Amino acid sequence: MLRSAAVGVVLLALTGCHLLFPFDPAAPPSADARADARVDAASDVALEVGADLPPSIDLKRDAPLTDAPLTDAPPDASLPDMVGPDASTGGALTWARQAGKSGGGFNQCTGVAASPTGPVLAGSIAPGADLGGGIFTVGGTHDVVGAAYNATNKHDWSANWGGDGVDRGWAVASDASGNTYFTGAFTAVASFGKTTLTSGGKTDIFVASYTPGGTPRWAVRFGGTEDDGGYAVAVASGTVYVTGYFKLSATFGTKAHLSKGGEDIFVLALNTKTGAVLKAQTYGGAKDDSGESVAADSSGVVFAGRFRGAVDYDGKLTVSNGGSDGYIGRVSSAGSLLWGRAFGDTQDDVGYGVALDAAGNSYLTGHFWNKVDLGGGVLPSYSVGGSDVLLASFDPKGKHRWSRRLGGAKGDQGWALDVAGSELYLTGWFNGTADFGGGPLTSASQYTDIFVASYAAASGAHRWSRVFGNTGSDFGYGVAAAADGVYLCGTFQGGVDFGGTILTSKSQSDLFLVKLSR
Repeated sequence: MLRSAAVGVVLLALTGCHLLFPFDPAAPPSADARADARVDAASDVALEVGADLPPSIDLKRDAPLTDAPLTDAPPDASLPDMVGPDASTGGALTWARQAGKSGGGFNQCTGVAASPTGPVLAGSIAPGADLGGGIFTVGGTHDVVGAAYNATNKHDWSANWGGDGVDRGWAVASDASGNTYFTGAFTAVASFGKTTLTSGGKTDIFVASYTPGGTPRWAVRFGGTEDDGGYAVAVASGTVYVTGYFKLSATFGTKAHLSKGGEDIFVLALNTKTGAVLKAQTYGGAKDDSGESVAADSSGVVFAGRFRGAVDYDGKLTVSNGGSDGYIGRVSSAGSLLWGRAFGDTQDDVGYGVALDAAGNSYLTGHFWNKVDLGGGVLPSYSVGGSDVLLASFDPKGKHRWSRRLGGAKGDQGWALDVAGSELYLTGWFNGTADFGGGPLTSASQYTDIFVASYAAASGAHRWSRVFGNTGSDFGYGVAAAADGVYLCGTFQGGVDFGGTILTSKSQSDLFLVKLSR
């Protein structure tokens, strides 16, 4: 139902970084060149932290928030400063909003985009939530939600879509005209405006588009008889790109695609006006693989995710080093894989977020264990028994520009990033004490807190970093840069001070959307 106003560095963990196929087998980068390209590696030090991290969220993005006790208490005045040690004015709060019902379920904002007029969010809501246009009626336990606001936090429109099952929105993109594009997963039957979609089995992928005022344009589904989901969406040059996973078989357009084992990666190109399939590429092996993030420009897309075991990328075979390995790849607008990198050690490593700048340079974030080499030399982890954040950049041909590790001795995760001009923005979550480049920051409890940080796109040099949290589990899921600020979204429990405005959750977890200075 539409409610209207009056009107995501790739950071990786691995024993070594291996190319999906060589950039120039005859001339690999020299050791000196790799050392010169690294940023701040020599200054990275291990930090002491407090209590152990509770079981983390599931890597399949189920993101349960049941590990921490629910509290409605306001922030404890004795807790450490949540703004951080650096003196930069970047990251200062402009405004903040939340959504959740007293005594209600879990609400999440899992993606945000900067439209020409303001932020647009995507996520999942439980019954009774209000995003500014009135209380939603939810058919099942969770519905997909989308909402748009202007740059000063005025509600433009909001809507929920779904059926009687569990339906989740994972990502949103906006084109230059303000049309929006959402993706995620739905069960059984789900309504998107006047379009009703029926899944072919368990969960299916949806992609839906809306006008700048929230009027439905089109909605399409893809999938088979098993679980399928869309994790990320991007738009450029009249084409919508979507990535995620499918299991066993899925129909994209008129063609059925078979996975090579468990879950495989897909990259779809759709017509922005109709949602019709232009191209569909799939990659995978005998085990579970997924596409987690996608970014687009006029030349095609960069996508990232995870794979396990041996995977065939357009005839280029690569094998993970242990658990799941992360990857980043570049696909042309014609659908050809131009270059790719895989990374990982003996545990689970993932590429969760990618971005592209106007020059075609790509940026990656995610997490790694033990150590990682993204092309600039080995970066050892801070953690013993936890993951660290990866942040890296590659040129248009896939050559390493710079890379750095971020975090502390506990579990830390980079989830989403965006680039605007010369500035890069990153969000995720951390536990204990972590350094994102500006000095040690400490979480408010033994559970996870949100971090947001900014870096120079050309070098990876730290600009500013901020953390937000209290006694519950708090996660940063989406970040988007606009001309006059940065939009940050996620989910939180208890009371969190976002730099002058305290938000106190009403439900088991509330979603939040805040605007910060650049």
